[in-house]
Amino acid sequence: MDINNTAATMRRLDDAEFGTFQRSETSGVGGGFSHSGTLHYQIQSQRRAHSSAAASSSGKIVTTVMNLDWWAKAAMLLAVVQLIVLLICESLVMTSHLAELDALMAINSTSPGWLLLVNETSNSIIPFSEADTIYEGIFIAAQIFMVYLAFDAIISSSKIQLIATTVFSLAMFGYSCEQYVQSENLVTSSAIGATHYGFLQAYGFQFHRTAPYEIVVIAAGLLFFLVWCFFAFKLYKLFGWSVFKELGADVEVRKRLTLYHIYMMLLKLDVFFFLSFVIQYVLLVFGDTNSMAKTVTIVVSPIAVVVLLLIAYFAVTRESNLLMTFLLIGLSGGVGYLVDRVIDIWTVTDPTKYKSSKTSLTLFTILTLIAALTTFAIAVLNFLNFGKGLMQSLKNKRTPVHTIERQNPLEMPAISPAVTNMEYRFLGRSGLKVSVLSLGGWVTYGGQVGEDIAEQCLKEAYDNGINFFDNAEVYANGKSEIAMGKAIKKFGWKRSTYVISTKIYWGGDTVNEKGLSRKHIVEGTKAALERLQLDYVDLVFAHRPDTDTPIEEIVRAFNHVIERGWAFYWGTSEWSAEQLTDAHRIAEKLGLIGPLMEQPQYNMFHRERFEKEYAPLYEKHGLGTTIWSPLASGILTGKYNSGEIPSDSRLAMKDNAVMKRIAAGLETPEGREKLEKVSKLQPIAEKLGCSLAQLALAWCITNPNVSTVITGASKASQVTENIKALAVVPKLTVEVLAEIEAILANKPAAEAKFR
Repeated sequence: MDINNTAATMRRLDDAEFGTFQRSETSGVGGGFSHSGTLHYQIQSQRRAHSSAAASSSGKIVTTVMNLDWWAKAAMLLAVVQLIVLLICESLVMTSHLAELDALMAINSTSPGWLLLVNETSNSIIPFSEADTIYEGIFIAAQIFMVYLAFDAIISSSKIQLIATTVFSLAMFGYSCEQYVQSENLVTSSAIGATHYGFLQAYGFQFHRTAPYEIVVIAAGLLFFLVWCFFAFKLYKLFGWSVFKELGADVEVRKRLTLYHIYMMLLKLDVFFFLSFVIQYVLLVFGDTNSMAKTVTIVVSPIAVVVLLLIAYFAVTRESNLLMTFLLIGLSGGVGYLVDRVIDIWTVTDPTKYKSSKTSLTLFTILTLIAALTTFAIAVLNFLNFGKGLMQSLKNKRTPVHTIERQNPLEMPAISPAVTNMEYRFLGRSGLKVSVLSLGGWVTYGGQVGEDIAEQCLKEAYDNGINFFDNAEVYANGKSEIAMGKAIKKFGWKRSTYVISTKIYWGGDTVNEKGLSRKHIVEGTKAALERLQLDYVDLVFAHRPDTDTPIEEIVRAFNHVIERGWAFYWGTSEWSAEQLTDAHRIAEKLGLIGPLMEQPQYNMFHRERFEKEYAPLYEKHGLGTTIWSPLASGILTGKYNSGEIPSDSRLAMKDNAVMKRIAAGLETPEGREKLEKVSKLQPIAEKLGCSLAQLALAWCITNPNVSTVITGASKASQVTENIKALAVVPKLTVEVLAEIEAILANKPAAEAKFR
């Protein structure tokens, strides 16, 4: 049941870069990547690079579609079926129209070859070919365009395009309803004129016999729209807001890329609505009349739309102030023209100018106007972002996975060229590597020190190879996460270069803001992401066991968090071995992901649980550990050996109940015994040429079941000193460790054997 680390690492990397959500091919529960019988989604992080070769591009598209989950494939199939069904229905409508128009031609001897008065000005009527194809042509074009939008939304996994497709589908459904009303009006006396109406009525002509087919189109359109909404709702949960929302972009860059994505999508809609409006306006208003106005509209409008589109594209992609100015002027002119058309349609004094085409023209004019106004607003927002890294972000999009040469997929590159001695360990039985020393925000960030100090500590840690940063919703009541999030955002670190965690249990004072209910796990995780200004955390912990909540609910809730893309792995903190075993048993039974890691206290004075109770779990479940308090809240630094508590130390924090309890404990016989042991460790540290703190950290690192040692720091220099512990590890020989054990005299007893 164990997942292969290499395959897991490659799959995660491939999914993140290749950009789609796929069904995991590997069965198993390890590593948080997949589980037997369960679909695992990977959210697309960016567009694929386009190949210059057409055949290669086609192959990539086919591969992409084949790798999509069945929800996505079903939605794409629905779009195709909708197109086919509505084309058939619309062909029936068109056939019926032709039959009706032939009947009109046969009895209308006064104007042979001319049909259906739409703009009746005396005997000015629309030619047969134009009258029969205006609505059907626009409707069919709209359905084809809708399929394109649907495919683009699904392949790019974009919520923005998914919403746009749904809204467009609703608009086209409204258009089909409007066409039914308009078709009915075409054969009334108000449209044809009393004289012609009476003339046709005398021949016993059955008006509007296409109505049943048009009702079928409306019913089919409604059914497909509702089914599409169902699929869109399912896919919405899996998609990202922007196809450019890659791991390596910070929040501000992602905002600019998202605006760019919305802008490019709006340009597609603008083209469709502008051209559809022009076609309808020309055919419905001018009819067969050959006039200068008609010629100018036919020639100038498409050219103007194409020119404006090109200006719009290059204005943003080249961040050209001049082109953007032209674009905004052009859009302003277009908006003014559309507003003028709407006013003219509904205030014209000539009752014969628009006739029954009022509703159709109004609908498309308003839709085009909305698209133009939205484009104008988004264009302005893009304009304001010029010079703020948009172009660089677009140029720095990830290289597709199939073009990357990998030497060793498990070898983590150094984060900084200056780092040469940082060690990285797998987090339990997973493909994720964390630095053996990490930095946590407990007590310090948002509490003991200000944001400027927190930034200095984080930068010092990152620059020296530390890639794991630990936090929790309860630390400084969320202020620690806020401080860490601000610092990471300020530095603009590439998201793939660091691992960050949060822990859920104490989120507030009300009854449902604490514990491990599904409600609090979900809401607590989302709130933590908001404070950290991130789209996901790498690790999420159950901060303490919750005996009031069923273990199955806890396991399901954390799996939900993983499946939504808010975290990659889940774990526990200070759970007993029995509780961890129960969680794994439930997860395996349900085909879900069990806890990958545990965050226990572990140091020279606190060893029983880590070294004895958890011992069977390291091998059985591949348990990873992110240990906390390696210095026993500063006791192992020797700063309290004199019996005095320095004013700038943690134990001097009067408003922290935990620190007050530890400080009081130093006055007890047990506490004084610990201080005596620390004093006896001082000569060993001096012999090794290190501080007591570095000795204590190195001692923790020598335990192979320790994945990472979480350190705290209230100043950047402490981070630097802690990292020097790495140089002490090789000096802890068997003899030195035995000397330390003799002083500590607290090694957990081995399990008794009776054979």
